[in-house]
Amino acid sequence: MKITVIFDEETVERKCIFNENNFIQGNNFGPGTIVLGLDGKVYENYGTEEKPFWEEVFDASYKITLNV
Repeated sequence: MKITVIFDEETVERKCIFNENNFIQGNNFGPGTIVLGLDGKVYENYGTEEKPFWEEVFDASYKITLNV
């Protein structure tokens, strides 16, 4: 199963597609890294790599699609 997340689909200059091709794996999550939580919510690191601060994305609309 693959997952696609589209941010700000209606705003062309801010549109961002997040999927298996641009997902960062491992423990090196710098500022601005976006991940999909196991709870189905999208989180962004607003902290640093050494001291991450994961916050649910609240300043962008997004749509999650499951590709089976």
